[in-house]
Amino acid sequence: MNLAVACVPFTLLLVYALRVPMAMGQAKLEGGYDNSTPRVAQQRLTGLALRAKGAHENGFEAFMAFAAAIALAQGVGISSSPLVVGLALTHLVARIAYVAAYLADARTVRSIVWTVGFAATLGIFGQALAHAA
Repeated sequence: MNLAVACVPFTLLLVYALRVPMAMGQAKLEGGYDNSTPRVAQQRLTGLALRAKGAHENGFEAFMAFAAAIALAQGVGISSSPLVVGLALTHLVARIAYVAAYLADARTVRSIVWTVGFAATLGIFGQALAHAA
């Protein structure tokens, strides 16, 4: 199994796992969970549910770049290289830490691990571009 490629669905699952605390927060709102206009209800979230929403949205932003980097690495034939696998695992671990820090409202830690994950994604792009040159 290619570990770098396997990190892609796990990263996406992490994004969607955040829907659980969001839905729990929405259920506590006046009128309960509103499946007709859930995005309107999300604007009223507070506390943990609101932080889960922020982490969820940031997860999509980070996922797009990461998935593109892995696809490029796969396309040039280096997705199973030890460096790319290490960078992909670093990204995944950083995203897990990011979510935990976001939910805990640990702002400084959140910024640090976001930077680590983004740097890992950039590293994958750099490796793929260097290999393609």
